[in-house]
Amino acid sequence: MINTNCSAAHSRHALSCKMAVEYDTFISSGKKWFCHVDDDNYVNIRPLVKLLSHYSHAHDIYIGRPSLDRPLEATERFGDSHTVRDQEVMCSLT
Repeated sequence: MINTNCSAAHSRHALSCKMAVEYDTFISSGKKWFCHVDDDNYVNIRPLVKLLSHYSHAHDIYIGRPSLDRPLEATERFGDSHTVRDQEVMCSLT
């Protein structure tokens, strides 16, 4: 369990905050794999470890199905004046 100090809402901002804390925790852990699973899913650890053994942890991989039926629109801000919009974002497990 990770205390994220993020909003309990299910807004894009709140969910992004939670995912960022999860990923930062993974990066600082030194572990090889990061898996994000919703709280209403069950994970069979042994088959997952067997499946992951066929892949290199040094490369990005996404296992599962997309949760959206359309590309995700993202906005990246640079300073106060320059904004890049409408980028497709690919999420991956690393």
